[in-house]
Amino acid sequence: MRMAAEEGFDQVLERLKGLVEKLEHGTLTLEEALRTFEEGVALARRGHAILDAAEKRVELLVRGPEGEAVVPFRAGETT
Repeated sequence: MRMAAEEGFDQVLERLKGLVEKLEHGTLTLEEALRTFEEGVALARRGHAILDAAEKRVELLVRGPEGEAVVPFRAGETT
């Protein structure tokens, strides 16, 4: 299992999609399926961590000089 910490979100997502395809084919042995699932869970956690870090960076960028609260983004709204 290749899990490089420097992998970006797009790479993690592509690898995760590949694993899902392998599992959906149903041709893996039980052991192969379990290893693939384990790798998928690790990738999903890595992707979640990347998204959390990005959210924190955005919050820091939009926070005002007085440290006012960040207003959550709502899709479809414009400012």
